[in-house]
Amino acid sequence: MKLQIALAAGAVALFSALAPVAQADPGAAELADSSCPAGSFCFWAYNNYQGPRGKVEGNNPDFRRFPQSACASGTWNDCINSIKNRGTQCTVYMYTGFNYSGIRHSLGMGDSVPDISGWVHDGFARNISSNKWCNP
Repeated sequence: MKLQIALAAGAVALFSALAPVAQADPGAAELADSSCPAGSFCFWAYNNYQGPRGKVEGNNPDFRRFPQSACASGTWNDCINSIKNRGTQCTVYMYTGFNYSGIRHSLGMGDSVPDISGWVHDGFARNISSNKWCNP
C-alpha cells in the first residue's frame, strides 16, 4: 500500500513537472474586456489580445467584408488568434467556412480565449470565416 501511494505521488510530481509553465498575461483578460464593447464579438490578429482588434455584432456570413491591413489577406478572414464574447444575450458560434459552413465552435457569453491555436483542434486559429449568434 505504501509503495502504491509513493508511486502515485511520484507520478503526480512527474506530470506536474511536465505541465506547461507559460500562461497568458494576467492583464490580458482585462485588456480584452476594456477594449471590447458590450454586445460585441471581438477578435485580435495576435495572441493575448494584441495587435489590431476587430469586432462584429449580429450574424456575419463572410469575414472578407471586414478590411484589416495587418492580415495577409487584407481582411479579417483567416486572421484571428484571440477572441472574446462580450455579447449581452448568448453564445457566439464561429465557423471555418463562409456562410456558416465548415467546422463550428462556440464561445459562451463572457468567455475569451487568448490563444486559439490548438484550442478546439489544431488548425482552428487563423481559420475563422463567419460567425452567428445564439442559434447555430
